[in-house]
Amino acid sequence: MSRNVYFIRLKDSIFKIGCGNPEDRLRNFKTLYPDAVIEGIIECPNNRAEDIESQLHREFRPYHTERELFDIRDIKIINRSLDFHKGYPMQEYVFNNKVRRTVQTLFDVQNVSVFRPSCAKYPDQTAMPMGKTQGSKSETYRSVYADEYGLPELRPGHPAYKSRKNGRTRVYVSFKFWNERDKHRVKGGKLNWVLRLMLETEI
Repeated sequence: MSRNVYFIRLKDSIFKIGCGNPEDRLRNFKTLYPDAVIEGIIECPNNRAEDIESQLHREFRPYHTERELFDIRDIKIINRSLDFHKGYPMQEYVFNNKVRRTVQTLFDVQNVSVFRPSCAKYPDQTAMPMGKTQGSKSETYRSVYADEYGLPELRPGHPAYKSRKNGRTRVYVSFKFWNERDKHRVKGGKLNWVLRLMLETEI
C-alpha cells in the first residue's frame, strides 16, 4: 500500500507540502483558496510518507513561511525535487495513471513501457504518452522537430526517430524533456525564425 506526499499550490507562489490523500486535501483547501491546484506527487510506502515529508520540509527550509507553507517562486525547483525523489509533476502523474500499463503478447504480459520509443535527448527515458489507450488502440507519443531543439538528426530505425517531412526530422521526447523544452529551444530554430519573419514584416 502506498501513500502520497504532495505539493499543493494554494495561491501565487505559496505551496503546502504534506502527505496523505492529495485530492481530499485539495478539496479542503479550496474553501479558503479557490484557485488551489496539485502541482506534484510522490508515491511512497505508508511507513515512508512522513519521512519523505520531513525531508522535503528540510530541503525547502529556505522558502519556509509558516507551518507547512513555503514561498517558492520558481516551479523548476519543485520539479527538480520531484525528479530526485522519483515523484511526478501532476500532469505526468495523471498520464501515468490513465495510460494502459500492460500489453498481452503472444507469450506473456509485458509492461507497455517496453514498447514505447525512447527519448531523443534522454535515451534512458521513454517517450511521453499523449493520452489514454483502451483495448487494442495504439498509444501516441509526443514528438518535436529536431532542428528546433538542437536534437540529433536521427535516421529511420533509431528508437527515438518518428518521421521526416519537408526536409525536417521529428523525434520522440519524454516528459522530462517536455517539461524543460524552453531551455532546449535553439536560437534561430524554426519557431524563432517564423516569429522573426513576422516582426520584420511588421517593421
